[in-house]
Amino acid sequence: MSSETIINWLDEVDDDISDAESIVSDHESESEQEISEVSEDETDSSEYNSNETVEQNIRSQNFIYGKNRYKWSLQPFPQRRTRSDNIISHLPGVVGSAKIINSSNPIDFWNILFDNTMIEKITDYTNVKITELSISYGNKSTFTGHTDIIEIKAFIGLLYLCGIFKSGMEDVEGLFATDGTGRDIFRATMSLKRFLFLLSTIRFDNIYDRDDRKESGDRVAPISELFQMFLVNSQSNYSMSEYSTVDEMLVPFRGRCSFRMYMKSKPNKYGLKVMCLCDAKNHYLYNAFIYCGKNNVPNPKKFAIPTLNVLELVTPIFNSNRNITGDNWFSSIELITELKRHGLTYVGTLRKNKRDIPSQIVPNKQTEVNTTKFAFTKDITLLSFVPKKNRYVLLLSSMHHTNTINPENSKPEIIEFYNQTKVGVDALDQKCAVYSTHRRTRRWPLAIFYAMLDIASVNSRVLYSCKNINSPIPRRKFGIIIGKELIIPHMKRRLLQERLPREIPQIIKRILGDNTVEATQKISSNPNKRRRCYVCPSSKDTKYSNICSVCKKTLIVQLKINTFSNEAMKPSRMKEHFMKKHPDKSNKNILYFTDLKNKFEKRKTVTGLFNKTHLNNDKGLLASYKVSLLVAKCGKPHTIGETLILPAVEAILKSMTNLNVTNIISSIPLSNNTVSRRIDEMAYDVEIKLCDILKITKFSLQLDESTLRDNEALLLAYVRYVNIDEKITEELLFAKSLNTDTKGLTIFKVVDNFFTEKEFLQPLDKQLYDKLHKRGTNIAYLADVFEKLNDGNKNLQGDKINFIKSKSIISAFISKLSFFKNKISRREFNNFYNLSSSKQILDSDLEIYCAHLESLKDDMSTRFKDINDLIIPEWVLNPFLADIQNLQPSIQEELLEVKHNEEAKIDFKHNGY
Repeated sequence: MSSETIINWLDEVDDDISDAESIVSDHESESEQEISEVSEDETDSSEYNSNETVEQNIRSQNFIYGKNRYKWSLQPFPQRRTRSDNIISHLPGVVGSAKIINSSNPIDFWNILFDNTMIEKITDYTNVKITELSISYGNKSTFTGHTDIIEIKAFIGLLYLCGIFKSGMEDVEGLFATDGTGRDIFRATMSLKRFLFLLSTIRFDNIYDRDDRKESGDRVAPISELFQMFLVNSQSNYSMSEYSTVDEMLVPFRGRCSFRMYMKSKPNKYGLKVMCLCDAKNHYLYNAFIYCGKNNVPNPKKFAIPTLNVLELVTPIFNSNRNITGDNWFSSIELITELKRHGLTYVGTLRKNKRDIPSQIVPNKQTEVNTTKFAFTKDITLLSFVPKKNRYVLLLSSMHHTNTINPENSKPEIIEFYNQTKVGVDALDQKCAVYSTHRRTRRWPLAIFYAMLDIASVNSRVLYSCKNINSPIPRRKFGIIIGKELIIPHMKRRLLQERLPREIPQIIKRILGDNTVEATQKISSNPNKRRRCYVCPSSKDTKYSNICSVCKKTLIVQLKINTFSNEAMKPSRMKEHFMKKHPDKSNKNILYFTDLKNKFEKRKTVTGLFNKTHLNNDKGLLASYKVSLLVAKCGKPHTIGETLILPAVEAILKSMTNLNVTNIISSIPLSNNTVSRRIDEMAYDVEIKLCDILKITKFSLQLDESTLRDNEALLLAYVRYVNIDEKITEELLFAKSLNTDTKGLTIFKVVDNFFTEKEFLQPLDKQLYDKLHKRGTNIAYLADVFEKLNDGNKNLQGDKINFIKSKSIISAFISKLSFFKNKISRREFNNFYNLSSSKQILDSDLEIYCAHLESLKDDMSTRFKDINDLIIPEWVLNPFLADIQNLQPSIQEELLEVKHNEEAKIDFKHNGY
């Protein structure tokens, strides 16, 4: 099978482009220009005059209304303090595994986003496809074998290098060309046929249950599992800043797909729409989903599609008081209200066709440039701004509540904030496009996989920058490092292959920059192996064993052996080789070459390291340890090994076997010092292992005193703990001499010194210990607050709880929060036991605690508003004293029966309502 045939078979040709219809998206990115055209009917002079008149009439009332009678105020509501929804409760930066990493290598941060679990799944699913396709290639194909994690990583590394070299649209044959126009690193990593084969067989899900997952509603089943794992890794290793952006990303794709989109505002026009949530500051992708159409998301509350999309994206950051910035496709009063319920604010442009917009806020043709109009509700600010003649922009914000305007450029604060935070997703898209791994494909899951690789590169660089602030790396160099780190393990392994083209090992050696130990051992372990002649053409496939002694000497450096056929061993040929390859040795004496030969033949080889004598010595060492253990258990003198045990073993072997007993006995060291040293080593290992177990489990300690023959006092310490099999185990911890006396203080010092020496009292995580110690005041405050919450939660539990008792408990707790806040502000901590024990409490900390208690009070009031607003009639609290004349006729008769029930009176007196 020729290379051209395989390439035509595997490569994707021009007819991959589908003529199927695409979904036309109504998501226009023109909103990011912040302005929209003024329509003709809005610029009509007569209408302008009438609007002006109406505006003057309503302004006196300070309120205006939208077409749906949505009420707006012309004046901002007074703000006495910072609103609770603008107080951020989460610190931005790396978290989880990324926080633990202390590395300056970019690949370490990439590995926590694209972890081995994901690579293993890709490997397994790809091998299933390889098994299916390899049958059609036949048994003689050398490039259709199963793959593994190392090779898949190398394949991904080559994709990254394609993006760095901007070769995504270049023909694959050009990358692997051998005429000097290709790139050597591609040929050094894998062959062209293997790369194309992996490109066609790589899969990302289990094909056997794909149909079941599609029927259950997963329209992106071929990539959803891997996509979700990537998002989980991205979210678990980074905490976003206070500003985030929602927008769409169009992954370029022109193949067949039922949810392929057409967006005329995007450079690629056709592709797969991915809704994204990004950090507005560093463009880190935090959450995303593949948009599959309007009817793909359950909508029990009948929300608009843009609202549903935003809520699905921001679910991981609910109740974090962060701000979301979006364009006019997302913005609506409905969205802002729903985000408010989940502890988030929103800023975004607004389309002029919304019925909530009052006509008085919309500019007209006569409105001057830089004119700003505001309208307010308690939680939302609406503005219109005219940046140039006949163009204006509408914005909504639940984060800003004032009519602040920058006097330098006459722009409102809301517009300046929107311009700073709107580019999160667009900047991510731009970064991905600069060094994109995308290649032309007709499989949409592969297009999504390319996008995941691009995003992983951007996200990992953000994590790296957070951990290595003083060591920035340019994005191109960062991508090159990741690509090379992914392919190097596969290169080293490939270097061990025997049937490589001659130039490949040299290319690998040049790329790696060092000599590979595995390859050296591979060649030097069998120097006498017959090889093809160094001089003869490769068509003459005869093997010989004649080797140049000089080349042998430089074997480790050159990674090759020059082998000669009988024809090449002629004096003329040998002289030609000698003068051509070793001209610096022409003046050497013949003894020099004889010495080279002798040294090479007597050198140590890998096989020699595992000869019979070496193995016997290892067995003798093991026997020495076992015998020493028996001596220690019996309590015999250490000299017994050399004086009794070895002679006994020798006598037994001579009598029972015909072995060479002398060599066996000499390989077992059992001298007095050796046995003593063996026992001490084993005791030390046992002690270390026992201490490691005790450091992570609870144990009881028992102390006892004993006296040796010479009246020396000995302190014995025993421990009892539950082992891994959940059985109680008792062990001797230590035996220490009491040199001075046996008083309690002396015993305590011996035990304390032992625990200090073994680091029992040291924290497992020193960095975490220092941080917790530094933040001791905050921890004490939180401990007291959670104690109050737990007490309230406990009071709300039980089978005797009802709405009346719940209201009393919740109302009292909300009142207590205000009481606690006032007490803390006056530095009265008698209600906070842990906080009162803190040595030094800063005023700045007290301000934070007061703000937190106020925020907690507002949150509790909002959450339990229905219970607090519950009206309980007096006749429910005490039906026996109720005046039935003022009650509803339907309950008067029943209440009379209860009022004269003597048994109920007694029960009410003892148990209450």
